[in-house]
Amino acid sequence: MSLYYKEKELSALEGKIKTTIEDSGFFIKNLWKVIGFGLLFSLWAPMYSGGDELRETRSALEVSELNYFELVILSAIVYSFFCFLAHVTWKFQDKKKLKRLRKRKYELEKEIKLN
Repeated sequence: MSLYYKEKELSALEGKIKTTIEDSGFFIKNLWKVIGFGLLFSLWAPMYSGGDELRETRSALEVSELNYFELVILSAIVYSFFCFLAHVTWKFQDKKKLKRLRKRKYELEKEIKLN
């Protein structure tokens, strides 16, 4: 590959690294939105029936032996668990992607210096 294309690829890699760093940490950047949505979800989830009038589905409040407050707490815990799981997973994926991009950037810089 010619020197011109290597420099272009290096420039593209630097842009990818920059955007990956800027886009990482969704839950930290949008903490209040995540908390607000979680609060609304926790209050709404026990009453949701998931069906229409023809199917006669029952809500979680009708099915379970727990009261409304306990179901709100349970849904908040489940929501928090999935948010934590998504945060850890996306953070791991971002680190893995950055490591791969930085390795390729280092290799390209080395090749450009040799030419």
